[in-house]
Amino acid sequence: MERLTKVQMQYLMSWIQEEGKKRSFYHLALMHGVAKSTVQRTMNVLVGRGYLTEEYKLTEEGRRYMAWYVPRHQSLVNWLCLHEIEPSMAKSTAHAWLADTEDPVIDMLLKNCLICSICKKAASEARERILKNIDLSEHIPTGVYEVGVSFFKDGADTPGREHSMADEAFEKPARLIISEEDSYVELKRIRVVRLSYKGTDLVSGKLKSMDYVVNGEKEKAQIDGETVRIPSRHIQWYCSDNELDLWGQLQVLVTCTAGICHMPKRTALLRVQFNQIAGGSNR
Repeated sequence: MERLTKVQMQYLMSWIQEEGKKRSFYHLALMHGVAKSTVQRTMNVLVGRGYLTEEYKLTEEGRRYMAWYVPRHQSLVNWLCLHEIEPSMAKSTAHAWLADTEDPVIDMLLKNCLICSICKKAASEARERILKNIDLSEHIPTGVYEVGVSFFKDGADTPGREHSMADEAFEKPARLIISEEDSYVELKRIRVVRLSYKGTDLVSGKLKSMDYVVNGEKEKAQIDGETVRIPSRHIQWYCSDNELDLWGQLQVLVTCTAGICHMPKRTALLRVQFNQIAGGSNR
């Protein structure tokens, strides 16, 4: 997608925000401290490129571009303002970044903006960075996001250092689904094939159940076919001191099948890693 310039977007957003009012190029020129002819030339360029109609209303192409642009611009502005950048400068800087910065860099900036915003708004203990009773749906736009997940052995001798067998039992990455009703981490079960303990036979196994404890109460993860869902509000979230890393942890008890056998419950530590978050969509 070909980007509009910083100036083009400044004029276009100001023009749209004045919709329904008695707007004019003269008024827009006064807002931006330029000549009326400068504004008119820029708006005519947007007409020629198919973003505005001859009546200077958004076309379908213009609406699609604004739907892509506005949330990203607002996220960058919010992040800059959180760092005490003056609002008008934050808006101007965000326009410049979106006009001239490559997509992978913008995606990285937006990810860091999201994590930093959550950490600043939700952190209740500045030293430990524990985010208590956080509802991610209040901080993350509705959509489907890919996140990194790992399962670690939860023993006293190896706390969180060695991967659990459950780590092989799911597709990666997992998905974080944010909706207006709820938000949850969604994992997809896969079948694991490995040598038996004797090393003579191949044994096939799959996760059978997953339980966890929240506020002293045992909960069951929802399993529907190959999909396993855990409400994100049941996960304890943390952020790093530099506010660039956000992760969640939950102690789980899992059972699995191995051939015709049912294995006993094992404790593992589920870790959801936000520094591996990938772009959201409205799927």
